[in-house]
Amino acid sequence: MVRRVESSSRYGRLVRRLELGGVLVDHVAREQVVEEICESCERMRPLHVVTVNIHFLTLARRLPAFRRVINGAGLTVVDGRILLWASRLIGCPLPEQITGHDVMSDCIRLAAARKFRVLLLGGAPGVADQVALTLRSRHPALEVKALHGGRFSEEGGTDDVALAAEVRKFKPHMSFVALGAPKQEMWIARNIRALELGTAVGVGGVFDTLAGRLPRAPRWLQIAGLESLFQLIVEPRRYWRRYLLEDPPTLIQLVREIVARRLKDSNG
Repeated sequence: MVRRVESSSRYGRLVRRLELGGVLVDHVAREQVVEEICESCERMRPLHVVTVNIHFLTLARRLPAFRRVINGAGLTVVDGRILLWASRLIGCPLPEQITGHDVMSDCIRLAAARKFRVLLLGGAPGVADQVALTLRSRHPALEVKALHGGRFSEEGGTDDVALAAEVRKFKPHMSFVALGAPKQEMWIARNIRALELGTAVGVGGVFDTLAGRLPRAPRWLQIAGLESLFQLIVEPRRYWRRYLLEDPPTLIQLVREIVARRLKDSNG
């Protein structure tokens, strides 16, 4: 379904939301996201931030529990030019694309300035540690802790008691989780309150980019909406199924819903 959802209430505020393919995204700009995160960190209030792209819609269609997690998150932003263009086609243009890279970059600068503690969880063995070293080199005053964790189920479950103890001991203001979707979002939803994760964001492959293991698409490809193509070329074994088999039907369905919405609006 594609529709506007007006005047939903959150934390006593009125917000505008847009539904794309059954997934709700907030009508917010990047600056507003930073303000919301800053306030949540200062109050040590749990805030689950989800960055939605076309693959999230694919997964949400297959996994109702994942869709519920996305739609129940404290803040949901659109990460993907396709969804940004879709919002414009239905007459409710979202302010801008906000990627996982954007959110994490803004949060790290905020954490360094405000002395917020940052937790890095997930990635391949050693990757989170490398990211922590990179971030400390850029922000010497940053208090950051890296944890690899263990095995996680698709539902976000884990029996790693030691991991839970480490997280509770550190008391992060911000937590960045790189387990891939839907595991990272499911794990955050399960644990954000119990482990006191603070502001928690699933960041997928951002760790690999920050650790220097994978390049990020040049800016002009990002603007052109071709970052997915770049990822497919750079790491075909990781992305071919997603971009060539799984996501195209979702995109086709989204286009059908947009056309149906525009025809309905034009017929009054």
